[in-house]
Amino acid sequence: MKFLAGREPDPESARLPGVDPAIADDALAMIWRAFGIPKAQRYCLRPDDNLLALYHSIYPSGWPDGMDFETLFFLVELALGRPLTEDDRRSTFTVGSLMRLLASRPLKSDDA
Repeated sequence: MKFLAGREPDPESARLPGVDPAIADDALAMIWRAFGIPKAQRYCLRPDDNLLALYHSIYPSGWPDGMDFETLFFLVELALGRPLTEDDRRSTFTVGSLMRLLASRPLKSDDA
């Protein structure tokens, strides 16, 4: 994938400091599923990567898309157990902001 060209997979660099690594991995999994990134390249993503820039690297102007953002937001809603607000959607523009959003979900009773 052109957007990730030249990057080596690095789980530590792909994670956001202060966010549980399991939550960061959940976010990366949602992104690779939604955007069709090869699973082996998920650790090439970085917290400051812009999701819209990733999208535009996949779909040049005028090309039909694979409903990537719709898929991503659906996966996030499933993980959060609630619909996303407009504010959630507007503030989720980087890999790291997605990680922070997922980290904000309340723990389930079996997670505590």
